[in-house]
Amino acid sequence: MDKITLAPIKKKSIVGLGCKGELKKSITGMKLIERVKKVLNIDALRYIGDLQKKIKKIAMVPGSGGSFLSKAKAIRADAYITADVKHHTALEAHEEGIFLIDPDHYPSECLLIPGWAKMIRDVTKEVEILESEISTNPFHYA
Repeated sequence: MDKITLAPIKKKSIVGLGCKGELKKSITGMKLIERVKKVLNIDALRYIGDLQKKIKKIAMVPGSGGSFLSKAKAIRADAYITADVKHHTALEAHEEGIFLIDPDHYPSECLLIPGWAKMIRDVTKEVEILESEISTNPFHYA
């Protein structure tokens, strides 16, 4: 499985809300869905687009990032992963031909906790940083 090198979407920034990456070899939309579900440990997600579309360039904004669809378009992303996508944003992604994956808000952000904790630990030794292991996702799925 390819590793994706991630970089901030905004060129002059070292941190930001989103990131982008490019696979060495294209995969289908279905394969990307399978990988996202496995990484986020989820059984289902929402998507917009053709499952057979070839995906190479991917943009991602964890949490509610629908308003950044234009940024994904500007960098010519084949796929955009974000959560809380509204109906009209989904229609726009479909019209633009961007394969959009919405894994839900909580799963898209929970993987960030270890990285954030490490960043804080790297700049301060005076405070003990604890990573919560409690799920605060209010949604249940049937």
